[in-house]
Amino acid sequence: DEASQELLEVLQHLFAIALNNAWLFRDLQQQRSELALQAEALRQQAETLVQLQAASHLGQAVKGEFVAFASQEMTRQLSELLGLLRLGQGGAYSPTEAGHAFEDAFYLGQHMQALLADLSALAQAEGRDLKITAIPLTPFFGHLAQRLVALPRKVGAEVSWSALEEGLPDLVADPDLLSLVLLHLIHGALYRSGSTV
Repeated sequence: DEASQELLEVLQHLFAIALNNAWLFRDLQQQRSELALQAEALRQQAETLVQLQAASHLGQAVKGEFVAFASQEMTRQLSELLGLLRLGQGGAYSPTEAGHAFEDAFYLGQHMQALLADLSALAQAEGRDLKITAIPLTPFFGHLAQRLVALPRKVGAEVSWSALEEGLPDLVADPDLLSLVLLHLIHGALYRSGSTV
C-alpha cells in the first residue's frame, strides 16, 4: 500500500545516507593515514636539511680556520728558511753544518710547497658547493694513508696508522675538504717530528 511504499522510500534514503557516510568516513581515515605519512616524510626532510645546514656552516668555519693556520705555518717556516739562508750567507756554518742547513732549508721549502698546494686546492674548493655525504671510515682512511706516503717528511718520521674498530658510524662531511684538512694536520705533525706520528 501507499504507506508501506513511503516507509520503504524513507528506509532506502536512510540506507543511502548511511552508506555514503560510511564511505566518507573510510575516505577520511585513508586521508588521515596519508597525511600522517606525508607529515613524517616532511619531518625527516626538515631534519636532513637542518643537519646539512649545520654541516655547511661547520665546513665554512673549518675552511677559515684552515686558511689562518696554514698562513701562520707558512709565515713561520719562511722565517726559519730565511734565517738559515742569512746565517749561511754570513759564513756561520762549517762545511758539515752547511750540508745539514741546506737539507733543513730544502725540507722547509718542500713543506711550504705542500702548504701552498693545500691552499690552492682549498681556493678551488671555494668555487664549488660543499658535497656533504656519508663517508665510510675504513675506505676513507685507507685512501688517506696512501696519500700520506707522498708527503715530504724528515728522515725517520713515519705515520703509525691504527686499525679502526668494526661498526663505527659513517662520517658526514665533504670528503675532499676533510681529506685536505686531515692531510695538512698530519703533514704538520710529520714536519715537527723526526719520529713516529
